[in-house]
Amino acid sequence: GRERERQPETETETEAETEMSERAFVCRDACHERVMLRTSSSRQVKQSVAASLRNLRTDYLDCLLLHSPLPSHEQTLRAWRQMEAHVAAGEARALGLSNQYDAAALERLCEEASVKPSVVQNRFVEEHGRHDVAVRAVCERHGVRYQAFWALTGNRRILQGRAVREVAKAHGASAEQVWLSFVQALGITPLSGTTDPNHMAQDLALPALSAAEVERLRLQHLIG
Repeated sequence: GRERERQPETETETEAETEMSERAFVCRDACHERVMLRTSSSRQVKQSVAASLRNLRTDYLDCLLLHSPLPSHEQTLRAWRQMEAHVAAGEARALGLSNQYDAAALERLCEEASVKPSVVQNRFVEEHGRHDVAVRAVCERHGVRYQAFWALTGNRRILQGRAVREVAKAHGASAEQVWLSFVQALGITPLSGTTDPNHMAQDLALPALSAAEVERLRLQHLIG
């Protein structure tokens, strides 16, 4: 397929860790190392971070992500406090959250956290309230970078629509390229999980859409 977007099945990206361990010659500054956590247990958070630092052969992580909000705000905040401790210790440079579709809950976390979220990673799909418009508004208010996964696979109907196809034809580009360029124009960072070199090259050669084209696509698909 055009895109293979996924989220890790384990607490840390073990496949990436293994590859990095085998490629010790890779320059640290050339890599952005991110670890995703799935627990509210302080002990398990510590263990996951320690294992990642060891396996990746580094003394810090660029970003520590909570895989999803926990059942209660108190549990989420407890996990967040432990993550903040790793920032204070210099073991993580930034914190983030994934699968947070409750704008009020995100607002509360931003207000109560000592270390504010740097990123939110969510599915960018119609099913989440006009492509997550409420959560994106909270991110904008607090200076949080919104990163979108399923930007392509979750929007097949739109990619096949007339508006996207006409803009793509005008630019001599693919529908996927136009859509990713539109997503970027909204201030969103699309995440691509493709392993196809041709698709990677296309993702880095997006057409520059005019303001009128961006507005047309936004209104056509009721995207906030």
